[in-house]
Amino acid sequence: MYTRNPTAPSPPGQYPSRPWEFIVQPAVLHDLSTCDKATSCICREADSGFWMLQAVTCKTWSCRYCAQIKIKRLAYLTSEAKPNRFITLTTNPHLHKTPLDAWQNTAVRVPELIRHLRTRFGEIEYLRVTELCKNGYPHYHLLLRSAYIPQPVVKAWWHKTTGAEIVDVRKVNNAFNAYWYLVKYLTKLHRLEWTERHVSYSRKFFPEEPELKVPPFTFASRQPLPINPHKVLLRNYLNERVQQVRPGLWFLPHEPMDLQGDPFDSPAQQTNITPPKPSQLNQRTLELTGAPNVYQ
Repeated sequence: MYTRNPTAPSPPGQYPSRPWEFIVQPAVLHDLSTCDKATSCICREADSGFWMLQAVTCKTWSCRYCAQIKIKRLAYLTSEAKPNRFITLTTNPHLHKTPLDAWQNTAVRVPELIRHLRTRFGEIEYLRVTELCKNGYPHYHLLLRSAYIPQPVVKAWWHKTTGAEIVDVRKVNNAFNAYWYLVKYLTKLHRLEWTERHVSYSRKFFPEEPELKVPPFTFASRQPLPINPHKVLLRNYLNERVQQVRPGLWFLPHEPMDLQGDPFDSPAQQTNITPPKPSQLNQRTLELTGAPNVYQ
């Protein structure tokens, strides 16, 4: 398992150090943020037969909940990519009728700039973040992993291509934290009226994601439901204990009442599954998370 440091970001996809058990009540679920467009998937784990509820989120930037997840994952991967250059590229509002025009005419120039720089300075990998000035027009921040790049070279090409004159090139020092930079700015810009493409990046910018040490779940059956998972919990488990393994994934104390008798499997595969006791749920969660057994 990864060593957990409360001041450092957690690798994406890792489970918490211990499961969280709570009693389902409206007030509790109100404090648990969720995707407004989320639907549900009722699953039965293959190894144990335990029932689980999985949230199926919309995964869009315009959704505040999903945007936060995307931001943290992107920020973690960016910090692991170890960029060593920071470039700011502006746009000239006098040359464009609207911010949308400015974005459409200049965002496509960023990969062209990178290709131009590669011909002179070798391999360059980058991540581009779109930000807005106070006047609503876009500018771009680029996190690069590259050799030294002179600012006059970047400025000359960008000005010739887009008409913008302000270009800044800096070396990333130890005081710069790529993780918190992206969390700060992408959280502020989680929604742009004229595009969902807040970021773009080169194919080799991110390192390969670490292989999870936690064994993945395998399911004997899955049943999608077109309702929010919080409604599933309230409808079937009011005042009962459930366990949250990670945000959007819960162990359930028994099969949902609304689904009992539904054909999850073919008749030949159906078996009578005894609802697990809370202690069994705890032990299974601990096995999957690798956490110490705090329930004993």
